[in-house]
Amino acid sequence: MGDAWKDAFSTVCSGDIASQRDAFLKRFTLQFSKQELEAKEVVKLGYAAADMFIEKSKSGNGKSLQYAGVEFGDVYTEFCGENMTFVQRKKTFAPFDLDNNGLIDLAEFLLYFYRDKIVAAYKDRHGVSEVDNEAEALMKEMNETAMYIDPKLDSAVLGLANLAASYEASVEAAKKEAQEGGGVKKVQLGGNLKKLETKYEEDKKGFISEDAIAKKKGQVAKKAEAIVGEMKAILDKEDEDARGPQKK
Repeated sequence: MGDAWKDAFSTVCSGDIASQRDAFLKRFTLQFSKQELEAKEVVKLGYAAADMFIEKSKSGNGKSLQYAGVEFGDVYTEFCGENMTFVQRKKTFAPFDLDNNGLIDLAEFLLYFYRDKIVAAYKDRHGVSEVDNEAEALMKEMNETAMYIDPKLDSAVLGLANLAASYEASVEAAKKEAQEGGGVKKVQLGGNLKKLETKYEEDKKGFISEDAIAKKKGQVAKKAEAIVGEMKAILDKEDEDARGPQKK
């Protein structure tokens, strides 16, 4: 993946508040519904947080908030039920600040708010028990496919990732052995690398194809988008009912 995730996440945050809200909800609402959160409540909070970001950012750039500022302090208190000191907020949210401008966007705040669920999914996706950089893991998850929707997809993605990591480690080990062994080992390196590549390609056949994976990801994405629309329609109906009949 390299640093491609940084560009992908920066693209999300470059959008206006509404587009960030929609991107976050389409990415996570369905997944959260499989992680013991109510989809309707996730959508409701996403819209409420977006509305508050819009209101609080009017005196600034209309999109972002200073994470050490009073306005973001109000947002944090409203949704997290407590406040942080300037130093605490700087320490907590600076890792999300890829361009080091002291600003936080809605997508970043929502990632932080739901960090426990998102990090749990990250661990399952990668088959790890610990995460070295939580903020980085959260941002990487923003552009992944929802977990827990298609078990076969989740299993294939993890299996192929582990297989690729094993292959890369074997290649590096073979190169190191040739470098240290010299002579015959260097001569044999080309053949050994070819054998490793052949085995890797053969082992990949034990998983569903890349085309099948892409198709499954597309199906999950459609479901993820649909549930947001369904929940928003329910919320709109509830608001309409609460207002009662309107005078004409």
